[in-house]
Amino acid sequence: GNEKAQGVVFLLESADLANCGLKKSKEWFNKALNLGENSDDPVIKYSLGVLFFEGLNVLKIPKNYSKAFEWFNKAAKQGERDAQNYIGMMYENGEGVPQDYAKAIEWYVKAGAQGHRSANISLGKIYDEGKYQDYKKAVKYYSQAIETYQDDCSSCIKRCSYSNIDTFAHAYANFRLGMMYKDGLGVAKSNAKAIKYFHGTHTYFPEASHILANFYYDTKDYSKAFEYLSESVQHGYCVDQYKLGVMYYNGEGVDKNYSKASKWLHISAENGYEDAIKFLKDHPVELKN
Repeated sequence: GNEKAQGVVFLLESADLANCGLKKSKEWFNKALNLGENSDDPVIKYSLGVLFFEGLNVLKIPKNYSKAFEWFNKAAKQGERDAQNYIGMMYENGEGVPQDYAKAIEWYVKAGAQGHRSANISLGKIYDEGKYQDYKKAVKYYSQAIETYQDDCSSCIKRCSYSNIDTFAHAYANFRLGMMYKDGLGVAKSNAKAIKYFHGTHTYFPEASHILANFYYDTKDYSKAFEYLSESVQHGYCVDQYKLGVMYYNGEGVDKNYSKASKWLHISAENGYEDAIKFLKDHPVELKN
């Protein structure tokens, strides 16, 4: 079973197919189709689904969502979770089938129940916005996605090197949970839990830096406030530019530096922040431009 599946997966490695030459590549392709038709291995059927979903330039096989759905459906009915996730995605986006959110949810739930991280994130997003909005369910599925990610990391110390897409999706789930705890959407408001989820997401979501910076500034943890303000000011938050300027002026969390204070206070003032304009008027000597 595994050896046959690996033969099909080989098809997806376009560079290897190119090295085989067109004739040999076509032989592999025909063998793969034959395996899919005659094997009970859902991995083979799933792999063929991916092939038709992505297309294969070497053999001039274009994307074919209808055929992809056909193979994914065969694998999904045998419980193959990646195929179930693809079917959910195809129903959600109307690829190869009419768009149908109810069916998308049905298949995402099946994949998510088997610990499929992307399926749970997709469920979280569906319930986070639009006509199916249900914040409690969104919290549930985002949380399950994060737990799955952490479990995978703890069980694969040597091979745990997630793709950028996986890392972004994990950050997205954390960011949205942070916002939901911050605003009390589907859960009781909790700044402590919100801050916990925002940590580690600021690389992808500048708003997280802004929120963390202001939380630590307001709680007078100036060292951490300075760390996150230094990031958030780069994204045009004029209130953060003002606070960073004041911290340089007062020497809070950083050594006093009137030159840097002047720089950020003037930038904030130029962006129309009234408190910065007033601060500059009140301290004309130290903060001359």
